[in-house]
Amino acid sequence: GGTKGAEPEVSLTAFILVALLESRSVCNEHINILDSSINKATDYLLKKYEKLQRPYTTALTAYALAAAERLNDDRVLMAASTGRDRWEEHNARTHNIEGTSYALLALLKMKKFAEAGPVVKWLIDQKYYGGTYGQTQATVMVFQALAEYEIQIPTHKDLNLDISINLPEREVPLRYSINYGNALVARTAETKLNEDFTVSASGDGKATMTILTVYNAQLREDANVCNKFHLDVSVENAQLNSKQAKGAKDTLRLKICTRYLGEVDSTMTVIDVSMLTGFLADAEDLTRLSKGVDRYISKFEIDNNMVQKGTVVIYLDKVSHSEVECLHFKIHKHFEVGFIQPGSVKVYSYYNLDEQCTKFYHPDKGTGLLNKICHGNICRCAEGKLQ
Repeated sequence: GGTKGAEPEVSLTAFILVALLESRSVCNEHINILDSSINKATDYLLKKYEKLQRPYTTALTAYALAAAERLNDDRVLMAASTGRDRWEEHNARTHNIEGTSYALLALLKMKKFAEAGPVVKWLIDQKYYGGTYGQTQATVMVFQALAEYEIQIPTHKDLNLDISINLPEREVPLRYSINYGNALVARTAETKLNEDFTVSASGDGKATMTILTVYNAQLREDANVCNKFHLDVSVENAQLNSKQAKGAKDTLRLKICTRYLGEVDSTMTVIDVSMLTGFLADAEDLTRLSKGVDRYISKFEIDNNMVQKGTVVIYLDKVSHSEVECLHFKIHKHFEVGFIQPGSVKVYSYYNLDEQCTKFYHPDKGTGLLNKICHGNICRCAEGKLQ
């Protein structure tokens, strides 16, 4: 969390104070000095609070003091905010989300409901597609803060909204009625046409709408920046004695090498592999990697989607920071395609999505599967190498 960097003693004390307060109902009868420890930690934080420099530490300390019922004034907390709706530090997205969650909890403890509204809106806007916030600690704290907000803010039972969505090539618009009884039920709609659509709403209340746009774009050379991971990906012909899958037209070997660029080994790490067009991963090879003596991988998941590209998700318990670690498995070509689109490999930290690296791979000349671009019966080689 935010115990690294400036003001670590204050951050750690605030974390411990929150833990002591949350355990008070269970531990008070068994630990005689619990109340004394809580009072000492609270007094220490009160002395430091108004002199803190980091927005993260200010938000965390405010939450701890408010939870101890020793803080009712939000002026210091709000002065440390950016735009009165977030607590930001440079280049620290997940810590900003986590810190803002502590600030929201502090505001709720102090009953500052008017100030809490904009903070809630900012937090909701930060989530990744799928509902996470990029890091386990940040995600947990956002959920806790938003749940507390939902509990404390008076419920508006007069909620009554009618939503109409006009999508391209749909003669009849989609209509949704949102009321107090179904307000927490998510609704989804999909269109594959890149055209305008219209959303209209009437009635009383508020609702949140999220739009996800999926598109393909060529990655700029300067955009493929890796953070905290080194990654090399190569594909080559499989050995002559390699077992070929039933019905496979060809077999290659995919080799993935990575190293964590931190001071210690990474913890839970994920390798997400997008397959070459027409290829599927060898399940026996992956099983051997997960159950062999060395047990290179923790587990894996295969999605053999023959309509779109298949994927393999590999879970690692750790990645070494001192040496490059490699794993390889066979991939089998099951159907012919005129143009073999490149695959991709992404390695990232399970607990911090900002720590990630993505590399593309494709067959080289030695495999005999050099990319081809075909129009009708005429094909030409695509000689350019995609890095």
